[in-house]
Amino acid sequence: MNRTYKTFCLCLLAGCCLLLGNCSSEEPVEPVPTAGKPLEVNASISGPTRADYSTSNGYDKTAFIEGDVIAITPDSKSTSYSYTYQSDIWKPVATTDSIKVTGNTEFTASYPASFTEILANQSLSETVNEVKDPFASYKKSNQFIATATSENNLIYFEFAPAAAKIRLVITYPDGETHTGVSAKITGEKVLNNTNTGNPDTGSKNQTITLLPITTEGQTHVYVGIVYPGVNKSYTITVEENKVESTEAGSTTTTTLTHTHNESSRTLVAGTEYTYNFSSNSNLILNSVTVTEFVNGGNQNLGNAT
Repeated sequence: MNRTYKTFCLCLLAGCCLLLGNCSSEEPVEPVPTAGKPLEVNASISGPTRADYSTSNGYDKTAFIEGDVIAITPDSKSTSYSYTYQSDIWKPVATTDSIKVTGNTEFTASYPASFTEILANQSLSETVNEVKDPFASYKKSNQFIATATSENNLIYFEFAPAAAKIRLVITYPDGETHTGVSAKITGEKVLNNTNTGNPDTGSKNQTITLLPITTEGQTHVYVGIVYPGVNKSYTITVEENKVESTEAGSTTTTTLTHTHNESSRTLVAGTEYTYNFSSNSNLILNSVTVTEFVNGGNQNLGNAT
């Protein structure tokens, strides 16, 4: 009985060792797939320029700065997610904004994240936290867009302006006193790609009030964001006050309106068109200079006259 029992125990032990040996030679079990890795975002405006509003002209965006927010939208989806620039890193504004990716995915991005449309009056200022921004409505009109595909969980957006820019430079004769009142551009589809104009008059024309940069002295400057397109026709209208001295030693002020009709002009997104006028009784067009405006308008693309 003891011999039989010992034999049984030895056989049982040998079987257990063989089973353990087979188990140890099996492939390890793969972990359950995760939902993806958090998207790591890098972004710049038309290349890695490091200027910002404070170091450029104050109103043209040339680089992202602390606190900026962009909206990121995955391909084929309507929901966008907000990322903010903090300490040289783009982070989700909220936990619900965190994007996770598996593999390569196409995204579009937009700045400002709150962009809705090119505004009709770009001369309006805005006060936030007791700080006045004289360029607020112009900045809100100046949208930047980008499209990129992630590699694993990394993505790089290179933003470019979605619209065109028009700059008016008006030079008045020496010895005269002129104060700018306003400058406007009126035409079809200067704000957007619709034929919605003035419902009260039935006109399809849209009007943009430009941002005044300089309205005193001999040279006046206005800028505005305009919807791009081919063969656009529009009218530029400049209103100003001319001050003249009388023989009696007093002064008189006369409000003058000057116009220039553009019959056909192709406006390309990301491009600035500078109209150089001289003025006496009306606007006299001297030239139209075409430049890239994302880097401060320093790359001359030629004369368009």
